[in-house]
Amino acid sequence: MSTAKANSAKPTVKWLSCSEIIRVQEATREARSGPQPWILRKLTVGFVFLIIAWATYVYIGRVCLRMIRREDGVVGSRGLGSKQ
Repeated sequence: MSTAKANSAKPTVKWLSCSEIIRVQEATREARSGPQPWILRKLTVGFVFLIIAWATYVYIGRVCLRMIRREDGVVGSRGLGSKQ
């Protein structure tokens, strides 16, 4: 009696073929293919804004500011963009 109980407690393993595995993965992917959560979308917008602000700071603060101050060794000048 104890062997019958032990045999019934063992989980059965179902072997899947490659095509079945791919079908299961595609079904799982389709089930979660909805839009991202709203908080993640809002954080992404904020992150992109920070990257744009940082790039602007670097460009103005590191490149243009030395031209505006007319420091020595600068490649450009104040009126560089307005010359024809």
